[in-house]
Amino acid sequence: MMDMIEFENTLQERVQDLKLKLKDYDSLPASDILINEIDMFESILGRLIDLKYGAETRAIEVANANNDFKQANHLLYSCYMH
Repeated sequence: MMDMIEFENTLQERVQDLKLKLKDYDSLPASDILINEIDMFESILGRLIDLKYGAETRAIEVANANNDFKQANHLLYSCYMH
């Protein structure tokens, strides 16, 4: 997990550096290259966030499903006991 956070921070720093460089470029071709790099790094950051929070969301869904299952079992058991 620490490696992913480090990687994410490195990418964010790189994006900030590229955005600062972009302000200094007057050449359209050079600007396009920087914009493409920024877009690529931001896309990677978005995927990392999806992975990071997607795992948490799945864990919550599994816990909720497990809780629902336990409640259903309890109701079924209490119906058979009466």
